[in-house]
Amino acid sequence: LRFVRYADDCNIFVKSEESANRVMKSISSWLERKLFLKVNTTKTKVVRPTKSNFLGFTFWETGEHWQARPGDDRKSKLYNKIRELLCRRKAAAQPLSLVFTKVNQVVRGWINYFKIGNCQEEYTLI
Repeated sequence: LRFVRYADDCNIFVKSEESANRVMKSISSWLERKLFLKVNTTKTKVVRPTKSNFLGFTFWETGEHWQARPGDDRKSKLYNKIRELLCRRKAAAQPLSLVFTKVNQVVRGWINYFKIGNCQEEYTLI
């Protein structure tokens, strides 16, 4: 059982759908009973990790281990933001050092957010 929690969002990874349903029921009960937290049943679901997107991450299996990497939508968003910052009209109106500083801030922020995942391929593309 692996557990990752971000603010009020959480993913729990187990071996089978049967286990997932059992664990979800048990954890929902525990959260409500012990922590007095109401679980939003409309947002709570059992899905295959390869079909889910969690806080911008997608998941895939490598042998016995699961890995996370930035989703394609997040990569596209980054590339579009960089393109926007380097747009000739915008970039020409500013000192070059300021343009590079802004691009650097965006890229560093993206890298820091996704650094817990497996991002080597993405780093080479940036």
